Amino acid sequence: MVVEYRLAENESRAGQIEVKSGEVVRAGAPAEGVKPDFVLTAKVETWQRLGEGELPAAKAMVTRKVKFRGSMSVALANLPGLEAAMKMFGQIDDTDWSVN
Repeated sequence: MVVEYRLAENESRAGQIEVKSGEVVRAGAPAEGVKPDFVLTAKVETWQRLGEGELPAAKAMVTRKVKFRGSMSVALANLPGLEAAMKMFGQIDDTDWSVN
């Protein structure tokens, strides 16, 4: 499963993670020719709130603070992992929150 994260303010600022058997096997810039199964787009402020654990992933998707493309049933079945992935942003010391 490949999940792509984008900034609403600048969708060219994106990252991907690839998960196989519950393990992240690749993370970083979108890979050439790799079509994501899910695309999540949100404003910087929303990603920060998710990363800090202030905003639950399910609430962010239901309220459309995170725009979501992909199978909602698959996403909901994997919600704990998706929520953990969103919190990762807050745990990475060098996360660049700028929109430039």
